[in-house]
Amino acid sequence: MGSSGAGKTTLMDVIAGRKTGGKITGKILLNGYEATDLAIRRCTGYCEQMDVHSEAATIREALTFSSFLRQDASISDAKKYDAVNEAIELLGLEDIADQIIRGSSVEQMKRLTIGVELAAQPSVIFLDEPTSGLDARSAKLIMDGVRKVADSGRTIICTIHQPSSEVFYLFDSLLLLKRGGETVFYGNLGKKCRNLIDYFEGIPGVAPLPENYNPATWMLECIGAGVNNSAADEMDFVDYFNRSSYSEQLKANMAKEGITVPSPDLPEILFDKKRAANSATQMKFVVTRFFQMYWRTPSYSLTRLIMSLFLALIFGIVFIKPNYASYAGLSSVSAMVFMAALFLSMMAFNSVIPLTSSERPSFYRERASQTYNAFWYWLGATLVEIPWCFASGLVFTIVLYPLAGFTEFMTAFSSGWPSR
Repeated sequence: MGSSGAGKTTLMDVIAGRKTGGKITGKILLNGYEATDLAIRRCTGYCEQMDVHSEAATIREALTFSSFLRQDASISDAKKYDAVNEAIELLGLEDIADQIIRGSSVEQMKRLTIGVELAAQPSVIFLDEPTSGLDARSAKLIMDGVRKVADSGRTIICTIHQPSSEVFYLFDSLLLLKRGGETVFYGNLGKKCRNLIDYFEGIPGVAPLPENYNPATWMLECIGAGVNNSAADEMDFVDYFNRSSYSEQLKANMAKEGITVPSPDLPEILFDKKRAANSATQMKFVVTRFFQMYWRTPSYSLTRLIMSLFLALIFGIVFIKPNYASYAGLSSVSAMVFMAALFLSMMAFNSVIPLTSSERPSFYRERASQTYNAFWYWLGATLVEIPWCFASGLVFTIVLYPLAGFTEFMTAFSSGWPSR
């Protein structure tokens, strides 16, 4: 937590390996060993503030997609399905598990975002503002689910702006930053944030917590990140923390084996393969998802067929039964065939752009997690277009052929057959 501009999201993005620009200094350690970018991406899950998913899939299908493509190929299918069911149960998605994602509420989308990462079975899950855009009730439901995930043995690292007291009480420990990224507090919160309250009330010049007041709001106001700045201008909270017992405890914990020093009991985390799933699994799930998406988006397919029919009628009416005996007639028909092919190609290209654009954010998210090779995404997007390109071309030809006065199909074939 911290004030705006304190660097909460930036710090988490750097730790999660999601920052690609700028200069990054320092070390990121896993089990006391310096972590590679691949190890971070394979061992962690990252829930972005914006909930982006392939909206034509069901919630269960989205979780299954993540489970099979982000868990190692050596893990059995049964265990991967168990991970899906566990995510559904922990996040309370049983009633909507087979619901199409398109049209889901903000709260349901947020739970799905967490579930997609949970189904991958990471050791650490990063959450960027999980309660953003939610009302108090929805925020409490989301964070109750996150609490269950943490109780299942996973580490949850979360940035949050200004939670309600009920949500704030769910957290175990807190890193509080002031503007500029300096540490104001780090430590265990205690039951109902008793440790935090005692710490701040022990600082000279800080007013005690008012009765029935939100500790999170009070704490931010103390350091100047709230509405009232109180003692923020007179007190150096960073210096006070550096001289406190919490700072000494932090330094002692950091020096332990397995934290900043390698431990013989904790191996270094290394991966031979860039992606967890093998190529066959990647191709199967990515291509299948594309065909399901087109099947569940009938408006797209129907629009293409109607446009083909409309263009065929326009071309047919303009070039209805031309005079093939003249040079001008033959030239105009040749131009019509060229223009028809050009318009069909442009229609196929332009009509797919809106669908591709809507899927692009989810592709970027999955690519950042090394979910699959981009080649399989290209293959799926290409294969699924072939039947619809053929169907729209067939509709266009069937309508245009008689209107333009072309030779009938059977006559064309029989006339081209050599006589015996």
